[in-house]
Amino acid sequence: MKRETMVEVDDDSNVEQIFVSRKQAAKILGVSVRLLEDLARRRIGPPVYDIAGSLRYHRIELVEWARSKVRRAA
Repeated sequence: MKRETMVEVDDDSNVEQIFVSRKQAAKILGVSVRLLEDLARRRIGPPVYDIAGSLRYHRIELVEWARSKVRRAA
């Protein structure tokens, strides 16, 4: 089940700071672009948005998704 999220952008906000490319998202998470592509294809990765034909990740949702996947080592 895909989660729908409304993202509000103030007129003064810089959309490029709010949304990041897959390459930037991979760098933020410390993973490969290929892994993010695979997670998106399998629909188990962070939410991704199509903005004017360009796939983007919301920076805050990206970090929240990553935090939800962290498990403590035994």
